[in-house]
This record gives sequence, C-alpha cells and structure tokens, in this order.
Amino acid sequence: MSWYVPLGPEPEDARPWPGPEPEDAIPKPLRAEKASPSTVPGLAYAARRSGASTRTAAAVRLTRINVCSLLSLVLLVLCPPAAIVFGGLGLRQIRRSGERGFGLAVFGIAAGALLTLLLALAVFVLFVLFAFPPQQ
Repeated sequence: MSWYVPLGPEPEDARPWPGPEPEDAIPKPLRAEKASPSTVPGLAYAARRSGASTRTAAAVRLTRINVCSLLSLVLLVLCPPAAIVFGGLGLRQIRRSGERGFGLAVFGIAAGALLTLLLALAVFVLFVLFAFPPQQ
C-alpha cells in the first residue's frame, strides 16, 4: 500500500475512493506494548527456568545495562585509572536508576585499582633503574 501525500489542493476526482477519507486510511501512532509472555519472545520460558513470575522476569530482562559500567571494562585495557572513575560513576547511576551492571562496575573498580597499582610500581621500578644505573 502506498501513501498518497498531496502537495497542494487536489481535485475531487484524483482520490482513489469517492467521498471522505476512511478512518483506517489515517495511520495510528505506534504504541509500545507492555512486556508480557505474548509480546516478548522467550519470556515465559525464561520465567519458568528462573522460577520467577513472568512480571519479574519481564522487569529484569527489559532493564538496560549501565553504560558507565561497560566503559569501565573497556577502559581497563586503555587507561586503568579511568576505569576506576567510570566504575564509580556507574555504581552511582545504578543505585539511582536500577539498571543492570553492578558486577561490571565493581569489577571495573577492583581491576582498575589493581592495574593502576601495578602500573605505578612498573613506572617506579623503571625510573629507579634508569635514573640510577648500576655503577661499574
């Protein structure tokens, strides 16, 4: 079905049907449906597997993962101190919004702290080795 969009006043005989426009010719606005086993594929199966009610499974399944907690994991490789900062921001946002990703944020903070300490130790050792070379 193609939609006819007039660019100006149209003559009466240009319409594909006579008379006023039918109600179903005007598109209805799209509405988001509530999550239920009939609207979300696999939701009933997930609820049965977890032993939770369908409503609880819908709430858990449809929540988002916090972006800052994901960024803390990515920044572990690139810049460990930034992973600590983004992990902390993620924890604060998770407490406020109820998003998922608490474990990711905690892991980002812990691993970021460990890698930052190892990086600081490596920089210190390299500084000592090159600043004070062994005398012969």
